[in-house]
Amino acid sequence: MTEGFDWILVILVIALVVFAVAQQHILRLRPWWRWYRRHVGLTTLLLAIAILFLGFISATDHSAVMTAVHTFKLNLQDVPKNSCGTLGLGCAVILWTVLLIELNFVLLSDAIQAGQLRWVRNHVIICGLGDVGMQLVRQLHHKKKIVVIEKDPHNTYLDDARELGALVLVRDATDDETMTMAHPDRAVELFGMTGSDNTNAAVVALATSIACKLDPAPKTDPNADPNTPRPRHRVLRCFAHMDNPELVEATSKLSYSSQNSRVEVEFFVPQELAATEMLIGPLADRLPRDLGNRTLHFVLFGFGQQGQSLALQIGELVHLENRKRSRVTIVHDDPKQRESFLSRYPAFAPDLSQRQPAGPKGWDLPALADQWDGPYDAPIHRRSPTSRPGVSFVCNAAFVEAGSELVCDDTIAGVEYLLDREDCLPILVVCTDDESHNANLTQRLRDTIEMLEKGPVASPWGDDKIPIFVSVTQHIALHHAIIESNKQASDGPYRCELIPWAKTDQVLCYNAIAASRQRELAIDINGSYSQKYGDEARSLWSELTYWERHTNLAAAGHAPFKGRVLGHRYDLSHSADAGATEKTKSGTWTELRRTRKQLEQVAEVEHNRWIAERLLTGWRYAPLPPLPPGLVEGSKEEDAAKSARKKATTQRKERHTIVHWKDLPKMEEDKDFDQQTAIEKFFHVQIVRIDPQE
Repeated sequence: MTEGFDWILVILVIALVVFAVAQQHILRLRPWWRWYRRHVGLTTLLLAIAILFLGFISATDHSAVMTAVHTFKLNLQDVPKNSCGTLGLGCAVILWTVLLIELNFVLLSDAIQAGQLRWVRNHVIICGLGDVGMQLVRQLHHKKKIVVIEKDPHNTYLDDARELGALVLVRDATDDETMTMAHPDRAVELFGMTGSDNTNAAVVALATSIACKLDPAPKTDPNADPNTPRPRHRVLRCFAHMDNPELVEATSKLSYSSQNSRVEVEFFVPQELAATEMLIGPLADRLPRDLGNRTLHFVLFGFGQQGQSLALQIGELVHLENRKRSRVTIVHDDPKQRESFLSRYPAFAPDLSQRQPAGPKGWDLPALADQWDGPYDAPIHRRSPTSRPGVSFVCNAAFVEAGSELVCDDTIAGVEYLLDREDCLPILVVCTDDESHNANLTQRLRDTIEMLEKGPVASPWGDDKIPIFVSVTQHIALHHAIIESNKQASDGPYRCELIPWAKTDQVLCYNAIAASRQRELAIDINGSYSQKYGDEARSLWSELTYWERHTNLAAAGHAPFKGRVLGHRYDLSHSADAGATEKTKSGTWTELRRTRKQLEQVAEVEHNRWIAERLLTGWRYAPLPPLPPGLVEGSKEEDAAKSARKKATTQRKERHTIVHWKDLPKMEEDKDFDQQTAIEKFFHVQIVRIDPQE
């Protein structure tokens, strides 16, 4: 080795050290780095061929091969002093740089990454680097440090994640050592985004265990003043992707969060998120301002997982100013789906088996079943004529069995029947689990409707187009094609508008999962309730059980429909860009002048929503058991007896308040009014109560 080679080698080593220290910033220079990583082998080969070729051309005193060897070794004294020799030295320097960079990746990158992991704090852990996991990396990399755990070494997104600055562990996320390396005890968020529900649940359980073990929450003094602020501590927020709602219910019973406020665990089902987003977004925006005497009549074509999730969200969220139940006709091709659904949610629909409809069966639903105090019951519940009436079902719904095509002569006749009704507003939703099938069904449905002859009744949507919502999750081209098809003119009396929904990149973005305005509002609703009713122990969101969080989220998700009653828009929409959602708690206040009757309508609508939520989660009406005789009013013994009674009825999932609004005790009415106050504060709305004569 010559002296020239020594000092050039020293320079290259210094460059190597600089690269090792600053590699995360270098990786952000995406265009040239991506090209280099994809063509590193070809680059090395071309440089070697160039050095050999230039060595042959520039050879003088030595053989051509030895000249090329001296050029590669950077022996300056033995390299010919001509243009080809100089060019060969330049290629050799570049080749050495490439080789040393690759040596860094082979020998040092793991050690450097391990050192970075040792000091990482306030980071986000993403377990599973599929399409959704990579979308989270893209949305968060510019704001937070990211640690990715991916089991598959051949995953095509690994290099993309590294280019965005993520620390990548190519290991099994369910392994104790791997999760410890990711330091969930110092992280702020963890996402279980693998393709397996069981794996996601296991990842959350493991991260919870490690976080609570390495950094437990401070213990609270049971004798401390309840009004004293609690010491703040880091909370790890875990979000687990689940495709099976039944597994969510089973896993949530483990109650990770209720055991330790150090960790906050939330499970999300994409189909439920998509259904909620559709109802409070596109649907709420398209509803007429004044429904009059009409009732919403949903028609669901397809009853797979997406259709079932939508049916549940309709029952839980769609409660409007007319204070009626929603009507739902479910067109399906598999009786087993219906039987399985009704066995899990027996309070979803009434018992209409003894009724003889005047119109098509399943489409002509009884108007009396729209009323919350109507005469119909769920099949599982029979009221005694002498008992105080309780509410027993959620939706005025019926099932229609059709062939695999779903859109057939009978279903078209049913849709035509709804279009001729004056008492309903039909909303058509195509929601099978096959996107291509959805597109074909939608096209056939629209073509058939637009060819129908005008009936004696004006179109229920007036001059607006009849909306047909189409479930499209993955196919971007299909999504755009559906939107473009709306530009086609119709010569018939009816016009339709196709509205795609359930798009994955919108439903499973960071804001929808972890930072939605619905979630912020739910936290405020819970805090307001806890403070007023003396349950400070439940004021922290991280200490609530899964079921308690769900009930607050459902109340918050219903806010746009409460706003309709007041004639004001409560917007819960979010941007797909992480951090783009503005805090709603800043800005100017809006003053609304409303009557006592209008405010009571909002409270009644909320009470109906609460009943629906309870019935769908297995609760039922039961009279309030009497207290033991001989208790002194206001005594500790009476308080203890009331507490024991409430605990017993909760275990049996019974509530005496699952009744019509007019039968509700005054104290329970106040809770519905109080929730509206919390929503007003969140949206900076000030209600000024006015006398009706004004």
